[in-house]
Amino acid sequence: MGRHLSKKSQKVDSPIIQFGARSIIIASIYAVISGLWIFLSDRLLFAIVRDADVVAQLSVVKGIFFVSVTSLLLLVMMWRGFGKLDKAVKALQQSDTELKRSRAQLSAVIQSARNAILTLNDHGDILSMNPAAESMFVLNSLDSLGRSVNDLLVEPLNLDQSDILQVMGKRSDGVFFPAELSLAPVHWEGAVMYVVIIRDVSDWQEQQRKLTELNEALETRVSERTSALEKALIDAESADRAKSTFMATMSHELKTPLNAIIGYTSILLQGMSGPITDVQKEQLSLVKSSSNHLLELINDILELSRIQAGESRVDREAFSLNASVSRVVDLMQPIAQRKGIHLRLLNDSQQGRMLSNKCRLEQILLNLINNAIKFTYEGEVTVVVEDAGTNRGNNTPAGEVTDVIRIRVQDTGIGIREQDMSKLFVPFSQIDSGLDRDHDGSGLGLSICLGLAQILGGEIKAKSEWQKGSEFIVTLPTIMPEQ
Repeated sequence: MGRHLSKKSQKVDSPIIQFGARSIIIASIYAVISGLWIFLSDRLLFAIVRDADVVAQLSVVKGIFFVSVTSLLLLVMMWRGFGKLDKAVKALQQSDTELKRSRAQLSAVIQSARNAILTLNDHGDILSMNPAAESMFVLNSLDSLGRSVNDLLVEPLNLDQSDILQVMGKRSDGVFFPAELSLAPVHWEGAVMYVVIIRDVSDWQEQQRKLTELNEALETRVSERTSALEKALIDAESADRAKSTFMATMSHELKTPLNAIIGYTSILLQGMSGPITDVQKEQLSLVKSSSNHLLELINDILELSRIQAGESRVDREAFSLNASVSRVVDLMQPIAQRKGIHLRLLNDSQQGRMLSNKCRLEQILLNLINNAIKFTYEGEVTVVVEDAGTNRGNNTPAGEVTDVIRIRVQDTGIGIREQDMSKLFVPFSQIDSGLDRDHDGSGLGLSICLGLAQILGGEIKAKSEWQKGSEFIVTLPTIMPEQ
């Protein structure tokens, strides 16, 4: 800033210097012209006029004229000269005002700075310090003048260093504190002085220490929680495997006596072991019916256990989509007719064959259509088959694009309340519709259907409106992903 103002002052002084040089030149020219005028004009008068008295009178007139003209010229020159001088003086005053204002602003900034600011001479002696430095070092600025800056530091300061330094400050009461110091040389009027800025970082280091401790404690807690979660996950997976193994084993063990009960009951009902009464026949029919229901339940549990354990693997085979869907609908027609429900098929798909698993696809459709008939008391159940475009499956080979078919099972039954939609596809979960007491079932059908659809590379979604009906949508690729 000082250099900038000095240049400006030099610019202001240049008109005064030019004015002095011009004045000297004009005075010299005036002297020469005056001498020539006096000498030549007198000689001209003596050559023209011979009378000495007349020459004397003309000389007086000539002198008065010369003085008047030169006075007028001098007045004009002085008027212009003093005008320029006045402008130069005003410019100097303005520069001085700006310089004082700049110095005042700089002083205000230094005085209000939160960091300690010191100025040093080329020997490292203190020339000035701001209030922040006084507070930081518990030292009066008057007492510090002329002292070495090394009196404020634990280790001596090298004035040739210009980087930010990590130092230890030393207060007048003997207390040490960590600080950051920056040093910059300033060239002023041929001399070198140094500006030192010091920042107390003790609070910052304390915050960093607490933050480090907090991070370490947090990492420890996260590690402990992670270990606990990993152990819990391992325990849960072990328990799930044990549950699936137990359910599969028990289901298999229960199926053997149940099949024997069903077989012997059938023999008795056919009279192969001798005649039976009507009462005995009715009771044996109940036994067989209950055994069949229990066997279906065990088969569902066994199927769900296999799906959850990832052991329900199916093979791909080529089959006719239209024939498979028509066979399922025809199989369910007698059940629908006994309830007076119209079951119809609308096939709009252009897909002739699928490379998937026919048995699993038909199992899904049988379950969905059976549920639709079960919860519909009047109206109709509609099965719609349609194309759903193409899909690049995540499990298909790179670049393989498969067609997708969509099968909708729609009914006009009791529907599902909005708050009960989350219970769908959850194992052993049945919706309390007020009529579920009239229907048997384990609550495993939809969860098994979802698991099978995922194995086939598809999904199942449901839409429903209470007292207006439901719609279950099965989306499957025509080419099942390889397992």
